[in-house]
Amino acid sequence: MLKVRAFLLVKKYNLKLSDISTVENVGLASHKASLGKTKYTEVQEYLQDEANNNNNLIKGFNDRTYHTGKYRTKKIYEPKERDIYILDFQHRVAQHALINKLEPILTNMFIKDTYACIKDRGIHQASLRTMEFIRDNDYCLKMDIRKFYPSINHDILYSMFERKFKDEGLLWLIKDIIYSFPGETNIPIGNLTSQWFGNFYMTSHDRFVKEQLRIKDYLRYCDDFLLFSNDKSELNRAKFQIIDFLKDNLRLNLSKCDLFKVNRGVDFLGYRHFRGYILLRKSTAKRIKKCLPIIYEKYKAGIIPPDEFRSIVDSYIGWAEWANAYNFIESTKLYEYRSEVMAKFSEIADENDKNIRKLEGKSVKIENWLDKPIKITAYRIEPSKFADKNGRQKDRIGFEFYSEGVPYVIFTSSSNLIYLIRKYYVKEGLECKIIRRNGELVLE
Repeated sequence: MLKVRAFLLVKKYNLKLSDISTVENVGLASHKASLGKTKYTEVQEYLQDEANNNNNLIKGFNDRTYHTGKYRTKKIYEPKERDIYILDFQHRVAQHALINKLEPILTNMFIKDTYACIKDRGIHQASLRTMEFIRDNDYCLKMDIRKFYPSINHDILYSMFERKFKDEGLLWLIKDIIYSFPGETNIPIGNLTSQWFGNFYMTSHDRFVKEQLRIKDYLRYCDDFLLFSNDKSELNRAKFQIIDFLKDNLRLNLSKCDLFKVNRGVDFLGYRHFRGYILLRKSTAKRIKKCLPIIYEKYKAGIIPPDEFRSIVDSYIGWAEWANAYNFIESTKLYEYRSEVMAKFSEIADENDKNIRKLEGKSVKIENWLDKPIKITAYRIEPSKFADKNGRQKDRIGFEFYSEGVPYVIFTSSSNLIYLIRKYYVKEGLECKIIRRNGELVLE
């Protein structure tokens, strides 16, 4: 049996702890960690003294006195019963700081058909790829790993990182996070790092399927994966080889394994995929119908705030619109719920935003104003018409600026610019340049 190390490329990356512990990176991390969470007391307290708290975190990184805190547990029941593990806010900031820098490197290691928690590789992209494979093949092998995150072995995971990264400081931080959960296995559901560590853990398996078994049409979304072929016997042989590989190399076991003709429909990611159309999984539709009235009553009672209710409704709409589900959308009145909450959301924005007046000036593209001196004189944040990879509506910022006495307006969904403009804007205006650094828009 081929070993994991055979599939980890020889190249070692030179990412360092000092790249993680910069003021800019930790500041961005605290912004990302606080998005949608500012109603919580611990987040408010952290942000009230954000600079000092960020500096303490940086110091903990640099002198290696930082340690991941204790976990609180929360049981959830949808879509299935499981335990979620929660860290105090400062530790969530620490994980965002690590992933900010680790994300592009790990993404580069993944095969192109690895999905989940990766930019531009969400549920809908995986669904599209599934449809491509269904059209080209007659058979599908569907496999699901049993208790994936709780079964990930700490020693195996850390040894993978050791073979891919050089810097001792970086490895110290990664090791602290991996071994923060007691026992030999389990990377806690709820950690930002767990999503990325899980995909990294499965990279050797992905390469085994593609390069050794030579299954051309293969994709994986977290712990669920599909193999396609016109040869049923090829998939049947692959099934037993995969079972052995997972058990011998990653100490993982399967909970589900099903080989079938694609014309019966491929149940994957909450949808049933057929050659010419996509349907909502019955259990998904039933769950939304059951939960939506309950959530709406909590919203009307003030238990759930408007922005959270909007996010939930947008998520449901994103699910339904992807499928042939017009009648379902009509029967659940999803669009009516959304119209109601958007009106309420606009009222709240008008009450709370720093800059409410109408933005004046010609609307221009941000690409034409990079590296040019401007003065931002007003901004407002509002819901975007675009959704993120999970189907939830994103925010966008519109800002008014002057150049040589002429007013212009730019709109962007860049989370970096939303964070930076909100942080550094003063009522006298903000003189700056917008530049692109390492693929991200930043202020200078």
